[in-house]
Amino acid sequence: MRQEIGQVQAAVLELLDGQKELLAGQKEIMHKVDLLAEMYGRHELDIKALKKAAGLKY
Repeated sequence: MRQEIGQVQAAVLELLDGQKELLAGQKEIMHKVDLLAEMYGRHELDIKALKKAAGLKY
């Protein structure tokens, strides 16, 4: 039973680490989208559309 609990805890920690990495990646994408939008003078709606297409919250 303890071994199973340990395995579940390890799996949960692995999922949390993956979630942290995913969030960091999404933040990096959002930053790059913002930089591109600034470079090319895109309108705010275009920025939101790009972020939405990337599955990001805006």
